Amino acid sequence: MSDGRGKHCAVIFCVVLMFCVVPRSGFAQQQYVEISEKWFHGGLQFEKSGRYEEALDSYNRAILVNPGFSWAYKHRGVVRLALGRYQEAIDDLSRAIELQPNYPKAYNNRGVAYGKLGQHEQALSDFNRAIELNQQFAEAYFNRGVAQGILGRDRASIKDFGLAIQHNPQDEKALYLRGLAYEKLGKEDSARQDIKAAARMGDWDARKMAQRKGWR
Repeated sequence: MSDGRGKHCAVIFCVVLMFCVVPRSGFAQQQYVEISEKWFHGGLQFEKSGRYEEALDSYNRAILVNPGFSWAYKHRGVVRLALGRYQEAIDDLSRAIELQPNYPKAYNNRGVAYGKLGQHEQALSDFNRAIELNQQFAEAYFNRGVAQGILGRDRASIKDFGLAIQHNPQDEKALYLRGLAYEKLGKEDSARQDIKAAARMGDWDARKMAQRKGWR
């Protein structure tokens, strides 16, 4: 009896092994792609509504079905960044960059994650790459300005905030932070001008600072 059971198990093992190693046909591959995209688009809806854990689950499933789905890694990285899982976000965005090396938002978002971990030089490198790929990328200029300021490079920070404002004139936070950088350099007139402009645009921190200093 034991010998019969052994032969039966061996047959099952061979069948399973054959199933695992046989490559997907073109039709089957297309089905996997479609299933993966359904999970991905479901994740996008959850992400847009701030339901990050549900978005994460959907992106996990999309990647499980299609491990080469770069957009799913990108968005899973964004969700993990929003959830404060910075190293996991870096891992996902790095994988996305491996799969699609010329996507500036992935570098920008990974730079933000590096910054959250205090790795500001690494963050700066990613912001540089994002800007190389898209020289109109206002958010990357802003983030690079923040990193420059943290690293004590106030003149470089002012230049980057200026570029952020050039590409997005409604960025009151860039105006406010540039004003702070001017103040650190002792350029009171430039600081006052930026802080007042940011306050008029509605930046709360700028309003408080303008009120404290009596800048009308």
